[in-house]
Amino acid sequence: MGSQQRRTAPAAQALATVDSAVDSAMDYARDMRGSLMDFLGFGGPKKDEDSASKPNPHATRDDPLGKSDTGWGQVHPSEAVNYASPGPNSATRGAANVVIHHGPSAPVQGKQPAASDLFTTVPAGSEEKFPTAAPITGVVGDVEHPYLNEVFEPSLFRGAGPTADDVSQGQIGDCYFMAVIGTIASSNPAMLSGMMSLNGNQFTANFWARDPATGDYFQVPTTVSTDLSYFQNDQGQLLSLLVGAGVLLGESHPEAWWVDLPSSELEFWRQDAWEGAMWVSLLEKAYMRFAQDHGQYGLDGDGMSAATKQTDGTQRSGYEINEGGYEYRAFEMFYGPALQKNDSRHMSLDASSPAKTVSANADAIRVLLRASGVGVPEDKATMMTAWATGDVHVQRFGMMIEAALAASDIEQHPELKGVLEADLAAVEGWAAEADATKKAALLQGVAKRADGLAKPGNWPLLHAPTADKAYRDLLELAANVAEVGTDKSAGTRNVYSGHAYMVLGADFSDATGANLALDPKSLSDEVLAGICAEKSVVHLRNPHHTNEPDLHGDGPADGVDDGAFDLSLDQFFRNMSGYDFTNVKI
Repeated sequence: MGSQQRRTAPAAQALATVDSAVDSAMDYARDMRGSLMDFLGFGGPKKDEDSASKPNPHATRDDPLGKSDTGWGQVHPSEAVNYASPGPNSATRGAANVVIHHGPSAPVQGKQPAASDLFTTVPAGSEEKFPTAAPITGVVGDVEHPYLNEVFEPSLFRGAGPTADDVSQGQIGDCYFMAVIGTIASSNPAMLSGMMSLNGNQFTANFWARDPATGDYFQVPTTVSTDLSYFQNDQGQLLSLLVGAGVLLGESHPEAWWVDLPSSELEFWRQDAWEGAMWVSLLEKAYMRFAQDHGQYGLDGDGMSAATKQTDGTQRSGYEINEGGYEYRAFEMFYGPALQKNDSRHMSLDASSPAKTVSANADAIRVLLRASGVGVPEDKATMMTAWATGDVHVQRFGMMIEAALAASDIEQHPELKGVLEADLAAVEGWAAEADATKKAALLQGVAKRADGLAKPGNWPLLHAPTADKAYRDLLELAANVAEVGTDKSAGTRNVYSGHAYMVLGADFSDATGANLALDPKSLSDEVLAGICAEKSVVHLRNPHHTNEPDLHGDGPADGVDDGAFDLSLDQFFRNMSGYDFTNVKI
C-alpha cells in the first residue's frame, strides 16, 4: 500500500541496546539466558520479597536471536508473583515437642489439611514413646496463614487452549504479529493449538513458507528452546522483566501443604502452582528464527535473498527483519495454502455525517460482519485487524478542528476558538511542508498543541458528555495526535498511530438501539442507511494487554485495563484509518 505505514511498536523510553552478532553456527544457547522459572522469580521457597529493593533495568540479558534494537517489555502480570509471609494469626506459640507427619519431602497433596494432619504435639519426657519427636520453641503460621512456595507449571496454555487474552506484547516492534495471533486465537484457536508443540525444553511451531519461484507452499517446523531473554541491571542482578512478549499467568491453586523445622521454630508451608500461557512468548521467539531463515512472512523461500541479509552479506537478525510489518501478510505464514484472500484497505471519513461515513465504508462493514461469524460457512473464517497512520490522524485532527469551529456555540467560547484557529494553522503548515525533516519537526509542534487540547482540565468543554458532538470528536483526535510517535503513554490516550489492534467482532444496531440482523452479501444503500453508527459497536483488543482508550484520565470505560475495549462504529471509522483481513479455509 503506497501510503500505508508499517505497524510498529516504538519504545516509550530508550533502554540499552543489545548488540550481539549471530554467529555462523547459529548457536543461540548462550550462558546469559535464564529459564522461565528464573525470570518469573519461581524456583525456591521464599518468605517475603522486598519489591522496592529491585534495581531499575539498565541493560538486558543477551538476546538469544542476536542483534535487537528496541527496548523490552515487562512480564505480565509480574505483580501477581508474590510471596506472602504468615498472617496476623501467626504468633509464636510456646515450646513443645512435636512429631512431624508431613514435612517438605512428603507434603499433603490436594485438599487443605488440618494442623493435626501435619504434626502432633506430644508431652515432654515421652521421647522413648515418640523417638521422632523434636523440640520446638514455637510455631510460626497455621494452615490458613502459611509461608508460600509458588511454582510455575510449564504449559503452553492457561486451560484448554490459546485465547486472545493471552497476548501481552512487550516493546519489540511486532504489534502486527501479536494482533494476528490474538485474532487467530479468538477465531480459530484449534489451528494455533495444532501448529505448536512443547517437548521438555523444546518448542516447535510449524509455519508456512512459499517458494518465490514456483509459488508453492511448504511447511517449516521451527524449533527453539524454552529459554527467554530478560532484564538484568548494571550489577548483573536478574529482574523479572521479559525481553519479548509476556507470559500471562493464570490462576494459582494450592497444591501441597507441609510443616518444616529449619531451626527451633516449626513453620507452616503451602505450595501454590501457576499455569502460564507460554505459547505467545515461544511463538514470537520461533517467528524470529523462522524469519531469519525464510524472510519476514515466509515469502523468501530458502532465505538467501537480500531480505534476510545485511549489506555485507551476513545474516540479519530475525528481530531486525521483523521490526514493523503488515498483518494481512503475516496471516499467510499461519495458513499457507488454506489462505483464500488477504488484503489491506483504507477507510474513509465524512466528518459532517456518520451516516455518509457508514455508506462510504460498506466493504469494511462487510468484513466486520464476516469477522463476527455472520455469513461465513462452517469450514471458513474471516479474521480482521485495524490500524491508523500518523498522517491520517493529523489530517483528521484538522477535519475535527474545522468541525468544532463550525459548531453553533463556538462564539460563546472565544478563547477556545482562538486556540483552535492556531491549531488549524499548525496542521495546515504541516500538510503543506514537502521537506521530510522539516515536516517531522512541524509534526512535533502539532502533537504538542494536540496534547494541550486533550489534557483534562485544560478545556472542560471537550470532556463534557453533553457538549456538541464536534467537540467530543475533536477530543478523540487530539488524544491520538498527542501520542504520535509512541504507542505507550501515561495519563490520557485514545488510539495509537502506527499500531495494530485485534478486531474481535461487531454488533450493529438501528437508531433505537435494536439489533440488526445483517447479511454481508446484501448491504444495499437502504440497509446501510438503517445502521446507526453511534449505537453500533466494534469489539477490539490492544495486543499490549493494556493501554485501552482513556480520554478523561479516569481509567478505561469498563474499569479494567486489560486491552479489551469497544468503540462505537462512528468512533471506529473516525479513529482507525484502515483494516487488514484474511479469508481462510479451516
